[in-house]
Amino acid sequence: MKGIKFSDELKVTKHRTAKSHPYQGRLGYFDPIDYVWKSAVIGMKSKNREAKNMARSELEKKILEKFKQVKVENNGTLGEALDEYLEYRKKAVSKATLVQDLIALKGLRSFKQNLPLLNVNEEHIKRIVGAWKGNSTTQLAYLNIMKNFFRKCIEKGYLIDNPAEKIKIINKKATSYEIHKKEDKYFTISEQKRLFAAMEKYDNPNCKMKLATSGKKFSH
Repeated sequence: MKGIKFSDELKVTKHRTAKSHPYQGRLGYFDPIDYVWKSAVIGMKSKNREAKNMARSELEKKILEKFKQVKVENNGTLGEALDEYLEYRKKAVSKATLVQDLIALKGLRSFKQNLPLLNVNEEHIKRIVGAWKGNSTTQLAYLNIMKNFFRKCIEKGYLIDNPAEKIKIINKKATSYEIHKKEDKYFTISEQKRLFAAMEKYDNPNCKMKLATSGKKFSH
């Protein structure tokens, strides 16, 4: 099955409790449904090369058998998958959570509804995410909801890979105007002279001290 990856090395450790199989082989694999690395183990009588190869072969067979029932159907559209997912969520989550799902999946909903689900790709997701507004925290929450939708599609056997899995939310840098607004403002020499003259007239020692030590513009 596409999406399953095996680690390069079979790790062998001593198995203290099993006398007939004193060693244990552990093989890592990437689960395309849960999108996490997992591992499977098998008992071994020896740790030589032949035993390792045999153990690895058995573990790979065992892992692939686990995903044997996952079949991809090429007869569903994005709109149909969304309808099914949201119907499932209505029964599984609270109304508040469902509202968040609806908001987060609005971009997908307004996308090409008749597009075959298998044709949805990473570029489509980037286009949808790129149109989102709001802060990065909100966008990240929406992206996680979208990823969960596609993970459910994989679990149901509609997809093999998650087109949103590698998408990341990047904090947008402040514009030069926004940075300029936050910068400290300082009086020019001519402005300082005029202010000193005015302060001499009204005798404000506090203002004189602030201006003399920092030169910053301030309000009071």
